[in-house]
Amino acid sequence: MSAHGRLVRMSRALACACIVVTWAGSPTAFAHTSPGSFAEQLDVLTRDGYEHPEASLAALAELERSPAHASVEQRRQLLQAIGTVEAAAGMTTRVQTSAERLRQLSADDSSGRTQASLDLVQARAAEAAGQSDVASSLAQHALDAMQPACRDASQQTGIAADCDYRAVWMLLGLLERRASAQGVPATANRHAHAAWRLAEAAGDA
Repeated sequence: MSAHGRLVRMSRALACACIVVTWAGSPTAFAHTSPGSFAEQLDVLTRDGYEHPEASLAALAELERSPAHASVEQRRQLLQAIGTVEAAAGMTTRVQTSAERLRQLSADDSSGRTQASLDLVQARAAEAAGQSDVASSLAQHALDAMQPACRDASQQTGIAADCDYRAVWMLLGLLERRASAQGVPATANRHAHAAWRLAEAAGDA
């Protein structure tokens, strides 16, 4: 890992630690102390959700209540983050509710990105439930919809504004795990390399 990559990950770890400490006193402060852009806030909260799902979900719910995050794209990102945390935590009923909300929102999104987010959330839930075939199929559908916006990403040009690289990275990781489990190292390596190149283009490698 590059020095820059280590610095980024250390910064995120410190941010998550600060957020968790703040959460003990106030859920409002937990949401408002997340650093960076809206997407970066969601990334920190999603990562923190693996260890502290309830705290992370409370903060995400507060972000969702803000009128500043009312666009279809912001709601998609929020519901994707919420569903991802719920899926990882095994919150079956709650993730089904988030999936249904994404399904309803997809009617207002002709780009297909919200449907892809729905597939991503359901893929993560299926993987957590041990349904690997279902998970990989859903992940591939989501990747087919999301990856084209990221195809021109590079260290020189960065990533396009409509490239949800964190979602694509997550999908590639799921497909890599599936290929590894099936004993197909060439496919696993292809997914891993694509994920690494995308993170590198985003300055997150």
